[in-house]
Amino acid sequence: MNIKKVSIKNKLLIYSIIGVIIIIFLLIKSNPITKEETKKEIQMHGSVMFTDGTGTISKLDLEIKKIDTVLNSSRNGFISITRISKDEFILNESRGLVKYDVNTGNIHSMRTGLRQTFIKEYKKLFFYDDIKGLDRAGLYMASIDSLDNAILLTKAPERPNEFVVPIQIASDKIIFIGEDYNLWIYNISSGKLTTTGISGKYNPIAWISNRKILLCNVSGGGMQNIYEINLETKDIKETTSNYSDEVGLIYIDKYDASIYCRMISGLCGDLSASSHNLYVYFYKEDRNIKIASDVRMYSGVYIDK
Repeated sequence: MNIKKVSIKNKLLIYSIIGVIIIIFLLIKSNPITKEETKKEIQMHGSVMFTDGTGTISKLDLEIKKIDTVLNSSRNGFISITRISKDEFILNESRGLVKYDVNTGNIHSMRTGLRQTFIKEYKKLFFYDDIKGLDRAGLYMASIDSLDNAILLTKAPERPNEFVVPIQIASDKIIFIGEDYNLWIYNISSGKLTTTGISGKYNPIAWISNRKILLCNVSGGGMQNIYEINLETKDIKETTSNYSDEVGLIYIDKYDASIYCRMISGLCGDLSASSHNLYVYFYKEDRNIKIASDVRMYSGVYIDK
């Protein structure tokens, strides 16, 4: 027997085994199999209408877990979506704010603006737009029936990427990032602006009404780390275990749950090979369930049955 040949074969075998182990490790690291990937049944009703950042609007039926395309438009992409009536939505596209009627399929332009929030109790739309005569944008408020008669509430931060959607935290209050990069609250009833004293590096993404908690991510840090902020006590808690690489999130108070989109990176963290999955997170039970694979959700609204 040739001992040298056997030794070479053994080395090749060892190298092959090591290579397989490394590949498996990298796959697990980029697509972790965790307790969140449970198969438990989801008992939810209603639907979620959402955008994916393109000209497509989709609808997720939460009861049967089916996704259908509602609109596939050649327009320049839909970013945020807001529901203003049973069948009507305001969309933020690259050319401004447009109204979409889900029954007729009609889309028509409303005005310039972006990142809107509708407060149905007062029929007011909040949005960002350029301030005339200034090289700055501002936060505006207008009646949904007269968007051209908008009132400038305050200047926006200088960096456009800080124009996060204002979040409703009460029937008459919204929270947003102010000109000084702190979180501010606007009271529609009193017309008062009040600072929270909390740094605007925390971008508001959802209001957890059952616990009066504001969900935020961090400016410049992507969506990897999600924070819970108690606006009364100013306590800030990091919750990385619940929302890993979150892209878009919708809180549903009826179920005390959030529908969110998670980005799954490719091998070795390669973003070019990334995919997106939809999950639901139940707060009381502290568990995540995957709803759909290969689906991107940028912005969405929950529609009760």
